[in-house]
Amino acid sequence: MVAFPAIFNIMTPGEPLITFIHFDRTIHFWLFQFTDISITKEGALGALMFISRVSTSVSLIVLLTLTTRWADVMKSLQTLGVPRIFVLVLSMTYQYIFLLLRLIQEMHFAKKSRTINKTNMNREGVNKEQNWVASRIGTVLMKSYKMSEEIHSAMVSRGFHGEIKSHGTFKVKNIDHAWTAFSLVFIMAVVWLNYLK
Repeated sequence: MVAFPAIFNIMTPGEPLITFIHFDRTIHFWLFQFTDISITKEGALGALMFISRVSTSVSLIVLLTLTTRWADVMKSLQTLGVPRIFVLVLSMTYQYIFLLLRLIQEMHFAKKSRTINKTNMNREGVNKEQNWVASRIGTVLMKSYKMSEEIHSAMVSRGFHGEIKSHGTFKVKNIDHAWTAFSLVFIMAVVWLNYLK
């Protein structure tokens, strides 16, 4: 959806592939001016490049999270020099977002099993349910704030000083050297092919 407007000549001028509408005069719309509405070759290639980059990035992130333990990901970020506060916030968010989701799910199931009646949902009933949802959002925010204070106090009482400590250690193996060499050769080949163009 983000890349869709870029395929048209209004956003990306270029060689038209498919023309939808042709006007007799130049249309001025905000910062744009055009005489027809068409899909351009440059716009289609740009949108395809954008979609392929996004899908590759998302695929690699999903692959990383599915094949690597979260503690190892956090330790790797620390090793790469990512600020400690960022690693700490990311680690805590990952751990406690599931707890908050479970809390919301339990509240919804409790409400659904007691009061929601799908057969008699007039306007007044819908307003009542919307008010309940809004109040629950506030309740979850207050509970999450209180939980964050309790967790911080518990961490400080156990000796936390702002640094995440991991007990695992990384060891570089031959497969790591081979993968690094392959990655470097692949990147240099891509750069060289782009340079030839």
